[in-house]
Amino acid sequence: MFLFSLVLLGGALALIFQGRARLNESFQAWHGGDREGFAQFSNRGGWFIYPGWALAAGGAACLFVSHRRRERAWRWIALVLLLLFLVFGLAPA
Repeated sequence: MFLFSLVLLGGALALIFQGRARLNESFQAWHGGDREGFAQFSNRGGWFIYPGWALAAGGAACLFVSHRRRERAWRWIALVLLLLFLVFGLAPA
């Protein structure tokens, strides 16, 4: 379960970074005067961010199960990934 939590949290971080990149492109399109590009990229950003939250929740659940099973693992690695996800997921774009 520990390795599964690492994979889920790594995927969640990747999705958050991709979603933030899409939102950044949408804000650049807005300031450039391209309103259609803004709508297109802002919708795509949400497509990456919301599944990232689901993966992070699954990763946290797997981490909890790993703790309850008393698996021998370095859980602090997964906790650091979860904290990084929360920092980047809750930070304003």
